[in-house]
Amino acid sequence: MNAAVIKRGKRYAVRLDLGRGPGGKRIYKWHSGYPTKRAAQQARTELLGALERNTYVPPDKTTLAHYLRQQWLPTIATQVRPGTWAEYRSKAETHLIPALGQVALQQLTTAMLNALYTDLLERGTGPRTVQYVHATIRKALNDAARWGLLTRNPALHATAPKLRRGELQTWTAEQLRQFLQAVEGERLAAAWRLGALTGMRRGELLGLRWSDLDLDQGWLSVRQALVVVDRHVQISEPKTARGRRLIALDPGTIAALRTHRAREGTGGDGGRGRRWSQPRAGWPLAWSQFSRKRRPSAPRSPSSRAAELLF
Repeated sequence: MNAAVIKRGKRYAVRLDLGRGPGGKRIYKWHSGYPTKRAAQQARTELLGALERNTYVPPDKTTLAHYLRQQWLPTIATQVRPGTWAEYRSKAETHLIPALGQVALQQLTTAMLNALYTDLLERGTGPRTVQYVHATIRKALNDAARWGLLTRNPALHATAPKLRRGELQTWTAEQLRQFLQAVEGERLAAAWRLGALTGMRRGELLGLRWSDLDLDQGWLSVRQALVVVDRHVQISEPKTARGRRLIALDPGTIAALRTHRAREGTGGDGGRGRRWSQPRAGWPLAWSQFSRKRRPSAPRSPSSRAAELLF
């Protein structure tokens, strides 16, 4: 292997000789655009070093848009959760591709990403969303480097905005007691009590089945959750091993669950079905009741709609 510095017009290029291909024809790779001979000579040294270390990446004109749509997203579709994949695709199509899609993948720089983040913030995009955009491109470029398409990931040194964390407001024990008293008799009272006293996530509550509970022994097992992906409700397993867990139930919650079961029945499926959910146009009825747009951190009054207060 050898490399030559060649002047092309007003600039310099490095021509790598990679030997002969299967047909006997010599294989050359050109790295162009160096403003001075010295810069080209330095690049020649780095390129030869990369060849020696087997880290050389041939020049490629693939754009960021093509890489994200045709290579990265299809490849990781079976490697991440559906919700995570949908979030990656959303950030790519909404923010990354419109701004940087025509840039060649290998020409993408840290400065370009920092400029994108600044532009998004100036146009009113929230800091958390910009952080998600940063996480998406960082993951995509990490994979590109692992797959031999990049020598380095420019997103690793990009600066995402920091979040300003306000003081978290929570209910007092008395407010929670008043709330639970106020919703007694409502159809989802047992679900709200279970969420309030166990810390279960909304999707875990909605994914709970009677087969996941042992009311005689006083515990439940978190084994699945309901999630929304592209406006479709799906069953998902817990993200981590710690997500699969046993939770002890207090006597009051056990009594509330027994009352709920007696009132609602098992849904005609032998107790295997979800307890809060009833299909309606493809959506569990309870999902909308657990997913109000207003989500105050502290209650205004215990008699407000429970979903608006607690979730």
